[in-house]
Amino acid sequence: MDDPKTDKAAARRSNRQSHTAASSVKACHAATAALKAEMRTREACESLRFLVFGYHDEDKRTNGAFYDQACGTKVEVMQLHKIWIQMDEDGSGDVEFQEFLSFFSKSKADRLMGMRCVKYLVGSGMCDTGEDKQPMGCRIEDMMRLIWLKAKSTDIEAMMHWFSEAEFKRDRAPTPPLLPKRKRREILENFPMLEEGQAVTFQDLRESGLVEERTIKDLEDSSGGLGVTEGTILEMLCPNGYRALKEAKAASDSDGRPLEYVSNMYFTGWIYKRCTDVEDE
Repeated sequence: MDDPKTDKAAARRSNRQSHTAASSVKACHAATAALKAEMRTREACESLRFLVFGYHDEDKRTNGAFYDQACGTKVEVMQLHKIWIQMDEDGSGDVEFQEFLSFFSKSKADRLMGMRCVKYLVGSGMCDTGEDKQPMGCRIEDMMRLIWLKAKSTDIEAMMHWFSEAEFKRDRAPTPPLLPKRKRREILENFPMLEEGQAVTFQDLRESGLVEERTIKDLEDSSGGLGVTEGTILEMLCPNGYRALKEAKAASDSDGRPLEYVSNMYFTGWIYKRCTDVEDE
């Protein structure tokens, strides 16, 4: 007769073996899924790097494995900026996926790589979503994280600093020359009361016919009716292509395009005035 104890022990061993086999299968499936996900990430990374930098296989031998890089060089970030501003034409700070695909559609190969990037970004959950919770587009930080897979927050911060520098350098303008003394005298001759140390009244401005009524009303509101100083007169009537005063923060180039002087952690100098700016730090 069979020993009941032996049968029970055999059953337990069989159960353990079945459980171990099932666990091994699950672990194998999980490892396979993780490997596939890693391959998709690397493929999307390589595709975006090629679209932005034009890197080929030989570059990997020179620069190391692209998927091990954490931070780009300043030159690489500047190149990324050139591509980004062409996609983000309205300067909104994000690019819709359709805009992304339209930009990278110079060839069938480029479009396929662009679709690979979009598919990854959509599935990653890192992008902004619309009202229907569906991914709408990506930000420059999203592209940086895909190009430099090992990037940490400090790496993104460093690259965003270079990116902001590039934003200001793109709009850099030549420093406008100081208003010549002759032109300065010609402006002030219209307001002889300044030679006597008196401020120009708003009635004086109206009578001169040199300043629009809307501008005069804005000055009245902002000054509390105290009159207009010599510096303000020079800034208002300064011809295009000059700055009225050494300390002036606003001017226009010779074509009338508005300029402004900025000084922040990214840039110091004159730029063409934008609708939106990075706030001075």
